[in-house]
Amino acid sequence: MFINGKTFMLPPLSSPAPFTLDVRPSIHLLAPAPVSAPAPARSPRHLAIVVDSGRTCRASSPVESLNALREVMHGCIERGVRWLSLFVPDIRPATPAAFSMLETFVNSESESLALWGIRLRAATSTAALNGSMKSLVSALNKAAELSIVTEKLCLTLAVNANGKAQLLDAVRRMASQSTAGDAPASKNAQSLEKHLSLSEMPPVDLLIRTGGESRLSSFLLWQAAYAELLFLETPWTQFRRATFDSAMSDYARRNRTFGALPSR
Repeated sequence: MFINGKTFMLPPLSSPAPFTLDVRPSIHLLAPAPVSAPAPARSPRHLAIVVDSGRTCRASSPVESLNALREVMHGCIERGVRWLSLFVPDIRPATPAAFSMLETFVNSESESLALWGIRLRAATSTAALNGSMKSLVSALNKAAELSIVTEKLCLTLAVNANGKAQLLDAVRRMASQSTAGDAPASKNAQSLEKHLSLSEMPPVDLLIRTGGESRLSSFLLWQAAYAELLFLETPWTQFRRATFDSAMSDYARRNRTFGALPSR
């Protein structure tokens, strides 16, 4: 994978070693990974991760971030997590290398990931996108059209996706399709949900934020209304399978009430 004048080689998905620099021409992401831990009795259907993309990620190689993504994809497939959504809240035009890395990953690996049952998609809002963002979204939209025989995981990369803006977009779409005779009482949560840009996305079950920050950064506000929250000190570039397994075990121990009072 060619980034900023250097060739970054991605190891097979089965390799436990981190990504390393190399000059070999081939890239393989399809070898199955060993199961490192038994699946818990209850896994989230939809896992969302807010990635710390500030000082930690800027000081690290972009390949380390990609290695973390590989570890999480492995874990999701093995544990039956069907939706994985990643949000990088801090990317600025001054750091286009992150977008370049993601775009290169999408362009070079989308077909291989599709063969493994991983679908790539973009989540955006109508907020202005710069050139790097538009290029990445275009690559993701193209990858989303690939045919997948058996979909095992839907990986959504949030690009400049603001939860408030996405809700406002949905309200505008709903209003534009309403007629003068529509009664306000006929509009409900389901009506609004149908107009979300990713209306088929299920509710978030577990939302993780890495890097010691404890906020949502306006990510998937509608879908994460009743999500379990887990804030980790571990930076994204050091997120490994053991971190993932620990998060899944934490989730399995929780008693979800979805807003109701816990039973005594």
